[in-house]
Amino acid sequence: GSTLPIPILLTHGTSDPAMPANGGCVANVGGNCNRGKVISQLATVSYWLQRNGLQNVTPTTSTFDLNTSDAGNVEKRIYNGANPLVYY
Repeated sequence: GSTLPIPILLTHGTSDPAMPANGGCVANVGGNCNRGKVISQLATVSYWLQRNGLQNVTPTTSTFDLNTSDAGNVEKRIYNGANPLVYY
């Protein structure tokens, strides 16, 4: 696979049952991890920060709440650079 840096947008939900935030089986309906495994959200962000040379960039962070009746807020982090990473 490619290792070239590219601008990227990542979106993750901490309560998403299909894509576990801490890594593990994808949508593990019926067990047996038949849909494969994913790495954690933190590991995914770390991978892209390293690939894009943004490990030492302090993100611009903002928080907003589009639905006050749900479990929480949305946090947006922008890591600026030649190949930026935007993470929700």
